Amino acid sequence: MDARVRISGIAISSRNVRGEIIYPHIILERESDLVVEKAPPNDPFAAPKRPISQLKAFSPDGRPLHRQCIEGTVIYQSPEGVVHVQAAAYGVRVETITAESFAPGDQVKVAGFINISREVAGLSGAVIRKIGHTKPPLPIPINLTEIQQDHAHLGSNQLLNHPGIDSLLVSIQGHLLGQQGPSSDGVMRLEIDTGDAISTAFVREKKLDVVPGSELRVTGVAQIQYAPVGQINFYPVPTRLDLLMRDKNDVSILSTPSWWNARRLFVAMSILALAMAIGGLWIYQLRRLVNRQTRRWEETLVAHRDSELEMKGAREERYRLAGDLHDGLQQHLTGASYRLEAALLRLGNQAPDVEEQFAATRAALERTRTGLREC
Repeated sequence: MDARVRISGIAISSRNVRGEIIYPHIILERESDLVVEKAPPNDPFAAPKRPISQLKAFSPDGRPLHRQCIEGTVIYQSPEGVVHVQAAAYGVRVETITAESFAPGDQVKVAGFINISREVAGLSGAVIRKIGHTKPPLPIPINLTEIQQDHAHLGSNQLLNHPGIDSLLVSIQGHLLGQQGPSSDGVMRLEIDTGDAISTAFVREKKLDVVPGSELRVTGVAQIQYAPVGQINFYPVPTRLDLLMRDKNDVSILSTPSWWNARRLFVAMSILALAMAIGGLWIYQLRRLVNRQTRRWEETLVAHRDSELEMKGAREERYRLAGDLHDGLQQHLTGASYRLEAALLRLGNQAPDVEEQFAATRAALERTRTGLREC
């Protein structure tokens, strides 16, 4: 790494459908086709030291191809080997080949190659050496509107000295819209509404005890997305602010949402509507039952009334028949019996057989009267 070499070989390339060269490269036949003209320094950290603010400043000599050294404080290290280093008001993204782990607050010296593949220059292929430890820098409270306003007031001359927010430790405040994950790479995503924009905070945690609607303050390394550059002399405009959180301690819950929210209101209204529907159906069934039972009672009462009227009519008819029999036929039989006795008295003494017939007739009349009375 960092050696100056001369390569001899066959130059070839691939082409697209327009005939444009898209993949130029050189094929070497033997190891001797790569000649080291100048060996790298024995100590990578012997490279020229450069302030972070001048990491990619313009120079008539062009971009330096050898390692450059910077110093700063570690604010975050990802499992992929990316270390974010902050010095004063500047932050740098460092892609390291060092296997050592660093903690926030470690003061380090970094030797690496300038990487201009992103909107803000960083370092790649870097080696890192720890030179001390200090308290991590405090996060900068910020939001996207402030970042955009800051850029809007800058002229082309001022841009050269503007630190920007990329790779700095910042904090945002807003409402949690939702959380996703963890995904296959173990990263959880928090969608936060800061009032002027939506920001995504990435953190490697299995679970966070936060609920949507909570008011949060989230700390992390700023990741700025820019709009494409439209014309010459235009500078990229920030369009989005995302954060790389270090751990779950970077989330502070300022307030939790009310228990009575729109979802629970909908559930309560649904339950109430269902209860009202069940109550209405029950009342309808109860009314049907009451009406049916009332009709049964009415039918029973009508039947009892008819039966009573029939019994009363039959009783009155029996009384009438009894009266007619007693006052009519019974009296006639009694009168006939009295007249028979009167006739016997007038006739006087009669023959025995005649007396016998009269006695039998009187007995028949008496039996008829007794039977009629019993009837």
